[in-house]
Amino acid sequence: MGEPPTTEDEALEEIEDWEVEDPEEAIAEGGAGEAGYEVRGRRGRDAAEAHKDRPRVVQFLIAVWAELQRVQWPNRQALVTLTGVVLGFVLIAGGYLGLLDAIFSELIKSIL
Repeated sequence: MGEPPTTEDEALEEIEDWEVEDPEEAIAEGGAGEAGYEVRGRRGRDAAEAHKDRPRVVQFLIAVWAELQRVQWPNRQALVTLTGVVLGFVLIAGGYLGLLDAIFSELIKSIL
């Protein structure tokens, strides 16, 4: 694979090159239909079978840890910015609901 296409025409030409008219040709070239072809993620079949011997709770914890390793954690600047956005929204929503509560409270008191 080379550089990604830079124009729309180049991208369309590349997509047209991906198309295979004959499904048997795709199998012959080692496509998904070939016998024994299987996608198993990053670990592969041997590691997956080794985990079958472990208890289910341990398997779950291993899967959780692997997933946490793939998480893209925010840096400090993003964390501060997003926390400010959340707190700002909470203050605005709280003020709005507090104002409505005060208005409707006085309205109900005057009716009763």
